[in-house]
Amino acid sequence: MNIVIITRDKRVRDALVKVRNVIEGSSPVAKSESASASRAHYGQDMMETIINCASEHMFEVLGDHSVAMSFATENRVATAEKVADIFHQHGLTPTIHLDAEPEFPKDFLVFVSAPEANGVVILLCPRREDVSQEVMATLPKRTPWGK
Repeated sequence: MNIVIITRDKRVRDALVKVRNVIEGSSPVAKSESASASRAHYGQDMMETIINCASEHMFEVLGDHSVAMSFATENRVATAEKVADIFHQHGLTPTIHLDAEPEFPKDFLVFVSAPEANGVVILLCPRREDVSQEVMATLPKRTPWGK
């Protein structure tokens, strides 16, 4: 599991990056921009810890959210259905989002949200070894953080 921290304001994102740097001495290794988010990546894997500033579109789709529990899985839709079942069993009202970030291929990133989760969403991404070079070439490009 990895964590994505989400904010609406890039100043907040930058402040959180600085706090982690001051306390732990770690800095993002890369950044990426897309229509859905401006991301600070802390590793080279697809879904390592990320601190991002999400677009209003993301809040419209997923509701207010500030943390995404991120899991790499082979079958994101089947896993999302399992998560939704678990949410239902606990009295939550989940929604599965297959196309929340339209700049990514459909079903590439699958989210599960529930209003009762108070800002926590589940993000399911593909395992790195399951993503072809052709698909990787279409994803938002990463550049060094300090540039």
